[in-house]
Amino acid sequence: MPDVYNIFPKVENKLLDILRYLEKQFGNLDDLDIDLDSKSKDEVNEIKSHIYVIIYNDQSISIGDNNKIKNSTIVSKISDGIQKITMS
Repeated sequence: MPDVYNIFPKVENKLLDILRYLEKQFGNLDDLDIDLDSKSKDEVNEIKSHIYVIIYNDQSISIGDNNKIKNSTIVSKISDGIQKITMS
Protein backbone atom coordinates (compact mmCIF):
# COMPACT_ATOMS: atom_id res chain seq x y z
CA MET A 1 0.00 0.00 0.00
CA PRO A 2 2.85 2.51 0.56
CA ASP A 3 3.59 2.43 -3.19
CA VAL A 4 0.10 3.75 -3.84
CA TYR A 5 0.71 6.69 -1.55
CA ASN A 6 3.94 7.50 -3.39
CA ILE A 7 2.09 7.91 -6.67
CA PHE A 8 -0.17 10.74 -5.46
CA PRO A 9 2.55 13.42 -5.38
CA LYS A 10 3.74 12.36 -8.84
CA VAL A 11 0.25 12.62 -10.30
CA GLU A 12 -0.25 15.96 -8.57
CA ASN A 13 3.01 17.30 -10.04
CA LYS A 14 2.04 16.13 -13.54
CA LEU A 15 -1.35 17.84 -13.24
CA LEU A 16 0.24 21.05 -12.02
CA ASP A 17 2.73 20.98 -14.91
CA ILE A 18 -0.14 20.51 -17.38
CA LEU A 19 -2.19 23.31 -15.84
CA ARG A 20 0.83 25.63 -15.86
CA TYR A 21 1.43 24.87 -19.52
CA LEU A 22 -2.25 25.37 -20.41
CA GLU A 23 -2.29 28.67 -18.55
CA LYS A 24 0.77 29.78 -20.49
CA GLN A 25 -0.97 28.88 -23.76
CA PHE A 26 -4.51 30.13 -23.04
CA GLY A 27 -4.13 32.70 -20.28
CA ASN A 28 -5.82 32.71 -16.89
CA LEU A 29 -7.67 29.44 -16.16
CA ASP A 30 -9.54 30.63 -13.06
CA ASP A 31 -12.86 30.07 -14.86
CA LEU A 32 -11.65 26.60 -15.95
CA ASP A 33 -12.59 27.55 -19.50
CA ILE A 34 -10.23 26.88 -22.38
CA ASP A 35 -11.16 28.61 -25.62
CA LEU A 36 -9.90 26.26 -28.34
CA ASP A 37 -11.33 28.54 -31.03
CA SER A 38 -8.55 31.03 -30.34
CA LYS A 39 -5.96 28.53 -31.60
CA SER A 40 -5.49 26.96 -35.02
CA LYS A 41 -5.81 23.21 -35.48
CA ASP A 42 -2.02 22.90 -35.75
CA GLU A 43 -1.52 24.83 -32.53
CA VAL A 44 -4.05 22.62 -30.72
CA ASN A 45 -2.27 19.50 -31.99
CA GLU A 46 1.05 20.91 -30.80
CA ILE A 47 -0.45 21.60 -27.37
CA LYS A 48 -1.81 18.03 -27.21
CA SER A 49 1.60 16.64 -28.17
CA HIS A 50 3.29 18.70 -25.47
CA ILE A 51 0.83 17.42 -22.86
CA TYR A 52 1.57 13.83 -23.93
CA VAL A 53 5.26 14.56 -23.41
CA ILE A 54 4.55 15.95 -19.93
CA ILE A 55 2.55 12.85 -19.02
CA TYR A 56 4.66 10.08 -20.52
CA ASN A 57 8.18 11.47 -20.80
CA ASP A 58 9.49 11.40 -17.26
CA GLN A 59 12.98 10.18 -18.21
CA SER A 60 12.58 7.16 -15.92
CA ILE A 61 12.82 4.70 -18.79
CA SER A 62 15.61 4.64 -21.32
CA ILE A 63 15.62 2.21 -24.17
CA GLY A 64 18.69 1.22 -26.13
CA ASP A 65 21.96 2.99 -26.55
CA ASN A 66 21.38 4.70 -29.91
CA ASN A 67 22.23 1.60 -31.92
CA LYS A 68 21.61 1.72 -35.62
CA ILE A 69 19.75 -1.04 -37.43
CA LYS A 70 21.59 -0.26 -40.66
CA ASN A 71 24.56 -2.54 -39.98
CA SER A 72 22.72 -5.18 -37.97
CA THR A 73 22.04 -8.73 -39.05
CA ILE A 74 18.32 -8.03 -38.93
CA VAL A 75 18.54 -5.71 -41.91
CA SER A 76 20.69 -8.12 -43.88
CA LYS A 77 18.21 -10.96 -43.26
CA ILE A 78 15.32 -8.74 -44.35
CA SER A 79 17.25 -7.63 -47.45
CA ASP A 80 18.06 -11.25 -48.31
CA GLY A 81 14.41 -12.19 -47.88
CA ILE A 82 13.26 -9.35 -50.12
CA GLN A 83 15.78 -10.29 -52.80
CA LYS A 84 14.59 -13.91 -52.72
CA ILE A 85 10.96 -12.80 -53.04
CA THR A 86 11.66 -10.43 -55.93
CA MET A 87 13.80 -12.99 -57.76
CA SER A 88 11.08 -15.66 -57.56
